[in-house]
Amino acid sequence: MALILPLVQSLADPSIRPRHWDEIIEMTKSEIPYDDETFLLKDLLAVPLLKHQDDILDIAESAVKQLKLEGTLNGEISKFWEECELEVKGYKNVENCMLGGNIQDIQEKLEEHIMALN
Repeated sequence: MALILPLVQSLADPSIRPRHWDEIIEMTKSEIPYDDETFLLKDLLAVPLLKHQDDILDIAESAVKQLKLEGTLNGEISKFWEECELEVKGYKNVENCMLGGNIQDIQEKLEEHIMALN
């Protein structure tokens, strides 16, 4: 029982989404009624979790990282790009225009956000 409790605790984390459960169901080839109101611990204990312990822990760890990334994406990154403005200026009465404003700061933010998302 001591070996299964860390797995159960990992699966109880709020970061575990239906897509993660679907991976576990496919891996264990077992039905897990995770979205059923009558889902009980005994239902989970009936699944051969220990046989796939390392993979399940990897899925749970990945879920935590994905939730953190979702938070970053929905927070700071989205807010920056929603409020970011580029200034377009005419150039010597020519049809071509040039970008004005602080392009370097915007480019640095873009690179920073790309790195964060990678």
